[in-house]
Amino acid sequence: YGISNISLTNETLSPVFSSDVTSYIVNTDTLATSFEVTMSDKDYGTYKIFDSDNNEVGNNITFNKGENKDVTYVVRGYAEDKNVYKDYTITIHRISH
Repeated sequence: YGISNISLTNETLSPVFSSDVTSYIVNTDTLATSFEVTMSDKDYGTYKIFDSDNNEVGNNITFNKGENKDVTYVVRGYAEDKNVYKDYTITIHRISH
């Protein structure tokens, strides 16, 4: 039951992805301006990504360069009938150097 993998372009999830773990952190530089989220389907027909205001944002997540704040997204995997879903939370932690 769950997603088989979530990956981000040029970034690493912490802890390492496991379908049983639903909360992750990504530490990234404040110079980063975007990344792409990819999910591998295990038990779900599709997935969507939502921002902290529950707006669907698509796979390409963008930031303002230099912004130094945590941002949270939810990757929601939907069963084929769309009645069953599982959420995985990803918090982006921006680190200034």
